[in-house]
Amino acid sequence: DGIFSDNWFRTNAQNWAINSSRFSKIQQGYNTMGQKAKSKMGSNKILLGNGPATPIYSSRDITMLEMRNAPNANAFKEYLSLSDQADALGQANADTIQFQFDGSTYLKTLNSITDFSLPACLLTNNIFGYSNLPEVHRIIKKVGKVGRPLGARYRSQDVLMRDFTEGKVVFNDTSSTKTVTLPAGYKDINGNPKTSVTLG
Repeated sequence: DGIFSDNWFRTNAQNWAINSSRFSKIQQGYNTMGQKAKSKMGSNKILLGNGPATPIYSSRDITMLEMRNAPNANAFKEYLSLSDQADALGQANADTIQFQFDGSTYLKTLNSITDFSLPACLLTNNIFGYSNLPEVHRIIKKVGKVGRPLGARYRSQDVLMRDFTEGKVVFNDTSSTKTVTLPAGYKDINGNPKTSVTLG
């Protein structure tokens, strides 16, 4: 279906001592390689390049955020910003997370998927990418019943929300616990009726 290309240079922060002019040319070279690859593949193939969305890399169809999201305010805000930037550039964005990959506590339980990673992704138009675990597949199968998004995320009751054809995503990005009232008829992903939900 296309090509996956790893690690498109995004910053010159690795102490390589490459001057900004040369680094810009390196980035332009990556984009030129992407353009040439796409011309050889044809218009019905996809080029996925690892790295956040940036106008410099216009040849990519799909950008990639790898282990970028974390349960702290700065990381989460950056995650939303980079996701929105991909949208603005007309590119899809793969949100890839390796379960228990980096030792972070929020990646060590399956609850971290349902309580943080997956709802955060559903606030965006990102593609959710996860390790090949049967437990994760079962969670995604349940959440898939939420349907298609009806619009962008918004703030209500002091939390972030997004409405879908068959459900709603509610995400607390504040520093305090919030109890959110839900309209009649809602259930959680396990089918339990809910009139409210308390989020840490």
